[in-house]
Amino acid sequence: MKKSFIYIFIATLFVLSSCNEKTEHKPFTKAERIAKMAEQEAKMTRNPYTGEIPRESLYEIRKEIIKSGRIAESRAGDEWVARGPNNVGGRTRA
Repeated sequence: MKKSFIYIFIATLFVLSSCNEKTEHKPFTKAERIAKMAEQEAKMTRNPYTGEIPRESLYEIRKEIIKSGRIAESRAGDEWVARGPNNVGGRTRA
């Protein structure tokens, strides 16, 4: 019983110590971020059964939204109120 516990303990330490490697991530450029966003949008829009993007229906839905004016209606009550600080200078020395 003690031997099996010791073996499990050593194996766990080995696994945990090997998972400690850090990989450095290079930040994406703006073009790479835009490409990743477009790729994700295409994945979300794609029909899961056929694997195709239904372009015709997307164009029809877009035309209906523009024609109905739902975009303008949804933004009708929105007013921007500046909460500011206004006219605040940078650091100054006395």
